[in-house]
Amino acid sequence: MVLATRQHGAITWDQMRTLGITPRAIRWKSKVGSLEEVVPGVYRVGGSAQTWEQRLMTACLWGGPGACVSHRSAAVLWGFDGFAPGPVEVSAPKQNRTRVAFKVHRTPVEPAFVTRKLGIPVTNPFRTVRDLVTVVDEHRSILCARNLSSLYALADGRNEALVETFALLRRNNVV
Repeated sequence: MVLATRQHGAITWDQMRTLGITPRAIRWKSKVGSLEEVVPGVYRVGGSAQTWEQRLMTACLWGGPGACVSHRSAAVLWGFDGFAPGPVEVSAPKQNRTRVAFKVHRTPVEPAFVTRKLGIPVTNPFRTVRDLVTVVDEHRSILCARNLSSLYALADGRNEALVETFALLRRNNVV
């Protein structure tokens, strides 16, 4: 499945149905180990490498349209100092209360703040810092914000998303 390959070995039930795979075939593939349901409605293709990136993609697929990697997980993808792969965090508008093995921030993220890294939907660096100031200590927030300061100077106030992010950081006395 080419689609699953582009998604780090993950694919949803709905995506398989769209590709013409019948429910019976999906159940059979699950039974024989060609597919493994990781979270409700999202499968890992058997034999695909189990990576942190796959866990990120699985969480985004579970979250549905508008879901993206955020907060500390986004900081790792962007290479922010002091962050390493760990528990997965996503922002998703999905209100399903199913227990999952990752942190779901039930906050919609405007499309202007979402991009892709390694093919995974992720908050852009500015939104990532904005999210981080709500979940990490002040010292780590300041370090992240300072890394973005030079980008703000380059934008010269013309990037609305960037201006909004720095206004929030200033209100919280981060920069």
